[in-house]
Amino acid sequence: MTDSLSKRYGSQGFTLTEMIMVVALVAIVSAIAIPAWQSMKRNSDLKSAAYEIMAAIQWAKSEAAKRNVCIGINFNSDVCRSAGQGDCYEIFRDDATGGGIACDRQLTASERALPSGQTKILRSGNFGARAWMTTNYGQNAIDITARGLVRAAGLPNGSISLRAVQRSNGNCYNLTISPTAGLRLNPSRWNGASCPVNP
Repeated sequence: MTDSLSKRYGSQGFTLTEMIMVVALVAIVSAIAIPAWQSMKRNSDLKSAAYEIMAAIQWAKSEAAKRNVCIGINFNSDVCRSAGQGDCYEIFRDDATGGGIACDRQLTASERALPSGQTKILRSGNFGARAWMTTNYGQNAIDITARGLVRAAGLPNGSISLRAVQRSNGNCYNLTISPTAGLRLNPSRWNGASCPVNP
């Protein structure tokens, strides 16, 4: 019986029509699956960036209370955006050397130049190709006082918006910050303007 099957099917292989059908099916599946996977990856990257910045602010709040000092956060400073890092943030111990005012939200060049181990930068991060970030804070910076309160040029509330890179519209996240450093993350849809505060 094996010999008869071998004689019947062994020498034929695939016909040109069968090969064309298989290639067409692979092309159709790829056309559907690849864009869906790319969209899922973009949304996953955006969500991880939103949670990263939220965790960083919560960490800064706990550090301010633990150290009993002002902790500043710079968003998208020229220094951390250099070398193609993309949108970024820096968390630093704010000793008010810039203007002599407590919690002045300034990280000066002399503070950056301190020897290793004495640097004022406590933590930093960048989003690279994961997300674009905008804030409505003056100087793109906030301070968290030793009591855990947000100070930002007199603004009682503020927000940080993150949206996917290389998209004209789509998902976005808006992180609203209250004066008591309460954080609320709102997923929404970006429509070419700013990410709406409310979903």
